[in-house]
Amino acid sequence: MNELTDDCVACGADGRDAPRFEAREVQDMTGETFTYRLCQGCGSLQITEVPDDLGRYYDASSYSSFNVKTSLVDRPLVQNPLSRAALRAVGAVHRRTGRGIGLRFVRDAGISPDESVIDIGSGIGENLVHMRLLGHRELVGSDPFLPADIDRNGVKVLRRHHTELTGSYDWVVMNHSFEHVPDPHAMLASATRILAPGGRVLVRMPIMGSVAWERYGMDWSQIDAPRHLVLYTPQAMDAMAAAAGLKVDRLFHDSWSFQFWGSELIRRDLPHKGASLAQARAHFSKQQIAAWEKESRELNARGEGDAGGYVLTRA
Repeated sequence: MNELTDDCVACGADGRDAPRFEAREVQDMTGETFTYRLCQGCGSLQITEVPDDLGRYYDASSYSSFNVKTSLVDRPLVQNPLSRAALRAVGAVHRRTGRGIGLRFVRDAGISPDESVIDIGSGIGENLVHMRLLGHRELVGSDPFLPADIDRNGVKVLRRHHTELTGSYDWVVMNHSFEHVPDPHAMLASATRILAPGGRVLVRMPIMGSVAWERYGMDWSQIDAPRHLVLYTPQAMDAMAAAAGLKVDRLFHDSWSFQFWGSELIRRDLPHKGASLAQARAHFSKQQIAAWEKESRELNARGEGDAGGYVLTRA
């Protein structure tokens, strides 16, 4: 095990006397537990020790970023020129109106098709392939847990640590990868290093201190021990951005019903491999899932959802 500093990795507050809590591994329900401490400075929740063999918790058979089954992007139908043209058209409509086919975070952040994007911690690059089909052109992914570099439908995904990345990008995106790293300050430094002039950083991740956390505590589905090393509060993100010479330009909330049904599965000692609605439908009624989805939208509108995206710019 790799001992983390006794200080909070986010804000630097002394963590020796911080309250400790136990979290279970819930993707596979292995029976393992991991100790987290609650920072008394910024309110972030941080694992006390990082497993030496962290990579084994990202096994392709269980972890969602590396276990994407055949989907729209892999079907021959979408590979012909007419289909691609149609997808680009509906992608443009979604970016303008939010209706039709598109990726919500792309619209929420305001990522234009003519801007270059690198996604750090992209897994096998599923989001990037969708973006390419919807009209985005300059796209690169990276993930140190890949077995090798890959090319998916014209999108290069590199087996690289963030310190090994080169180039310059209009958008440096971390799509639910920031909470997985033990060196968040170094990761933000890497993002700043490869950020083009006038560029922006998008960090999407769970938001500590949300209604879901208050309701479920250590059964909150976003803890995901031991893969999520730190669950950050907005206060923590402000401090880390400032330390990297960045500032939080805005925060949008994009939580969904998983914050409730995923947590309920944990309370019932049932594993959840990723965030598949099929799992929810096996245990909860359509009406219950719809009610949780409605509550999630309401929480997002009030700025209280359990996940969101921070858009950062140079300070």
